[in-house]
Amino acid sequence: MKNSAARFKTRNLGFTLIEVLIALLIVATALGTAAKVAIGAATNGSALADRTAAQWVGLNQLGTLKLRRQFPVRAESGKEEMMSRTWIWRQKAEATEIDEVLRVTIDVRLEGADDDDLAASVTGYIAKL
Repeated sequence: MKNSAARFKTRNLGFTLIEVLIALLIVATALGTAAKVAIGAATNGSALADRTAAQWVGLNQLGTLKLRRQFPVRAESGKEEMMSRTWIWRQKAEATEIDEVLRVTIDVRLEGADDDDLAASVTGYIAKL
């Protein structure tokens, strides 16, 4: 009886191959998920930086319009460098209920991007002074 009890204790000292494989499968799945999350965060960070730069371009153009004090505002387009990239902006003016105020929308996209692929759109109001 002692002999069989001793043999039973020595058999259960380690992990079986199945247990090790299951543990490796769980670790591999967790690492794969963590890698996907990290890649997604890096991609989102780059897109956020692009949208921020495009918004700055639009706000700069809106500020320039306000400083010019020209009324009415013409439809224009142009290029601007921001964060080592070239941005294309296009502005359009629309009438409002008040004759002395125009709504100006400035659409910004990366140079080379499709016309429909806007990075930002800024809307502001210009008043006749």
